[in-house]
Amino acid sequence: MSSPAAPAAARYDALGSGHLLREVAENGRFITLEDGSRWEIHPRDRFQTTDWEPDSGISVRTTRIDDGYAYEIVNTSVDEGALARRIR
Repeated sequence: MSSPAAPAAARYDALGSGHLLREVAENGRFITLEDGSRWEIHPRDRFQTTDWEPDSGISVRTTRIDDGYAYEIVNTSVDEGALARRIR
């Protein structure tokens, strides 16, 4: 038995490391990377992303979908990860 399908998340083809954090908005709810991709952070992880600094090293990977969040954004500068879904 599966739960109702979550809205389809925007696909992201630039997985891996080498990304840079450009912006953290709305107290950690949204982050933007150097390639212009914008991500919504899972509510339980926003306490971490609110303190992430611009130009931090970022890695993006897929993960088991949790409430529609199918990616993990890892701030390699501080070794913290957060579930995310791409919104743009």
